[in-house]
Amino acid sequence: MHNALIGVDFRITSLQILEKFHFNSHQVEGFLRSIPEHSPVLELVILSTCNRSEFYFSTEDVDFGVEWLLSHISTYFGVDKTVVKQFTYIEHCDAAVRHLYEVASGVQSMVFGENEILGQLKSAYTVSQKLGSTGSQLNKLFQSAIYVGKHVRDITGIGNGAYSVSSIAIDSLIQHYGDLRGLKMLIVGAGTMSIRAIKKLKALAHHELYISNRSLAKAESLAEEYGLAVVGYETIWQRLNEFDVIYVATATESPILYATHFSGVQGLKAVVDMGVPRNVSEDVGLLPNVTLITMTELKSVADKTLAERRTRLSDVQQIISSELAEFTKWYDHRRGMVTPCSAVSV
Repeated sequence: MHNALIGVDFRITSLQILEKFHFNSHQVEGFLRSIPEHSPVLELVILSTCNRSEFYFSTEDVDFGVEWLLSHISTYFGVDKTVVKQFTYIEHCDAAVRHLYEVASGVQSMVFGENEILGQLKSAYTVSQKLGSTGSQLNKLFQSAIYVGKHVRDITGIGNGAYSVSSIAIDSLIQHYGDLRGLKMLIVGAGTMSIRAIKKLKALAHHELYISNRSLAKAESLAEEYGLAVVGYETIWQRLNEFDVIYVATATESPILYATHFSGVQGLKAVVDMGVPRNVSEDVGLLPNVTLITMTELKSVADKTLAERRTRLSDVQQIISSELAEFTKWYDHRRGMVTPCSAVSV
């Protein structure tokens, strides 16, 4: 069997395209269960985050397996296959393994060297393993990738400083406003991105923080833990005028804020949309008194903020190359050099 990869991420396409291929946790399981028993895709792990959706798979025939999976992705998302081909990248054999090692190490992330991706990769592997979608080949591959991700961070320190997309979002707000401490800020959502933003704002001695979430109990729990005020989720649309900054990070499949919600709202506002799919309609960014910050804008901020970390890329690549050689040795020994992967084309 050969390893292959079909993927789409923030580096090669727009947020509008990326969200077409986004999975929530239930959809990942649904997609894995939708693979027929006798398909050319023999093993499969799906890694889907706010910045990427990637399909790592093993197959006996890479060309056939890639075409079959592209068709399945097209059908599942209701996106024409020519569009899927246009906006995805395809890797196989050593190139697919190297790519996964780079993802695990954080060097393919928007926030270079960030730590969260390693946990997301572990979770993706665990889901596939529990559903029986992995076998000996992807088990070995993902276990080695998790090791590489840890080893790279231990040796190079590129994960030091606890930067994340949420942290970069706060940096972007600081660039926009300067000192945030005099501003009233509403956090909508109670997931990881919201918690990380709250922690950073608290570290910056910000006290005017409010939180809202569909689950009132979860909002109240975070409010008690971090000293926040709770805003009822059903009231946020009527209370937008009270806040200088609205930070939105929910798991909704469609926007919860539109330009019409800001009708009559006075004063300058900053709205941070951390959602993929988007939580805030793009028409909000056209309003004269609203600055809309999305994942697209955060990439440029991240590039400036993390320039020093990128100087360690050569050290990371040396570690990856060494571990890739070990994996290739295992792979070749397992196959007995029958149809070596290097001879396969896509």
